[in-house]
Amino acid sequence: MTGVLTPEPLTAAAFAPFGTVIETSGAQSYPINGGTTTRFHALATADPGPGGEAILSIFRARRRFPRRTLLCAAGQPTPAGFIASPQRSSSPSTFAATSTITAG
Repeated sequence: MTGVLTPEPLTAAAFAPFGTVIETSGAQSYPINGGTTTRFHALATADPGPGGEAILSIFRARRRFPRRTLLCAAGQPTPAGFIASPQRSSSPSTFAATSTITAG
């Protein structure tokens, strides 16, 4: 069986039979984290069960600090705050680690 899938724009009306479209357009928002992040607050709710209450929010953030790269010897622990990159460096005995945070 073969068929053709034709993409269509996602709209709240078209998606209504399946659930709710969560979008940021026109949503209540405010800056957090020193202005580096926008919180789009309570875009939808979820039912976690009896007595529970949950909201769904979207956060749009930008990096605060420039990305830093550190080369570590293979088999050595990566310093705290660094994540090992899947891409190997030119040397087989080292790998790249990219910082996602900086120490104060």
